[in-house]
Amino acid sequence: MKLLPLVLFSSFTSLPLLAQTEGFTSLFNGKDLEGWDILIEEQELNEDPEGFVKVADGMIHMYADLPEDQPSKFGVIMSQKEYSHFHFKFDYKWGTKKFEPRKTDKFRRDAGFLYHIWDDSKIWPGSVECQVQEHDTGDLVLIETGATFPIDPKEEKWKHYLPVDQGGEMFTSKLGGYINLHKEEDKLEGWNTVEIIAKGSKYAKHIVNGVTVFELTDMTRPESMENKEVQIPLGSGKVALQLEGAELWYRNIEIKELPKE
Repeated sequence: MKLLPLVLFSSFTSLPLLAQTEGFTSLFNGKDLEGWDILIEEQELNEDPEGFVKVADGMIHMYADLPEDQPSKFGVIMSQKEYSHFHFKFDYKWGTKKFEPRKTDKFRRDAGFLYHIWDDSKIWPGSVECQVQEHDTGDLVLIETGATFPIDPKEEKWKHYLPVDQGGEMFTSKLGGYINLHKEEDKLEGWNTVEIIAKGSKYAKHIVNGVTVFELTDMTRPESMENKEVQIPLGSGKVALQLEGAELWYRNIEIKELPKE
C-alpha cells in the first residue's frame, strides 16, 4: 500500500473496486448512471441511441460495443448536482479501440474531466478541464474560461506549465487555452488514478497517480456570451467525464466536499 496525499488507496486489481474511500461519497453505484446525465453531440439530453455509454461489471465503459470501422460521436456524462469546494477522484484505463478522427497513430487516446461547468448546453461545455490523454493526463484545458498559473518563460511556441520554484512565471489566460504539463505521470497500460482538488474560484490542482502535476488559481468565466470581455469568478458548477473517440473505462468515481474557506 502506498500513502498518497489526503487519502489512502489500496493496490489495483483486475476487478472493479466499488468500496467507498473513507470520507468520500461515491458518485457511481456500479449499476447505472443514477445522478448523471448523458450529453452526446447532436443528441438531446440523455439520448444515446447508439449506446456509446455502457455500464457493466461495476464500471462505465465508453464505446463498448462500437466497431472501430463505425463513426463515433463525442460527449460527456455530467453530474446532476453542482459542486464548489471538493476533492474528486476516479480511475480510468484505455481500451484498444480508436475511432475517427483518432483512429490513426497520429492522434492520441483522449478524454477528460470537466469541472466548474457553467454552460452545459453543448459539446464541449464551458468549464475547466483536467485533461485525460495518453502521455498528457493532468494538462489544463480552459473551455471558454480563464485562470492564472505558472509557465515556462523560455518556451516560445507552446505554453508549458512550470512550477514557480522551478523558474515558472505567472501567466493569466483570460478566455481559453491549452497548457501542457512539464512532467508525464500517466501510463498507457492498466489503471490510472486522477484527483482534482478545487476550492471555489480561488484554487485547483490536478493529481495523477499520486503526483501533483498542475496548480492554478483565480478561475473565471465570461459575464455572458454576448460580453466575453468582462470576466467574473468561476467557483462552482457541475462536473463531467468525457468520451472523445477512444475506448476507455471509468471506475471508483468519488467526491469529498470540502469546507468553504
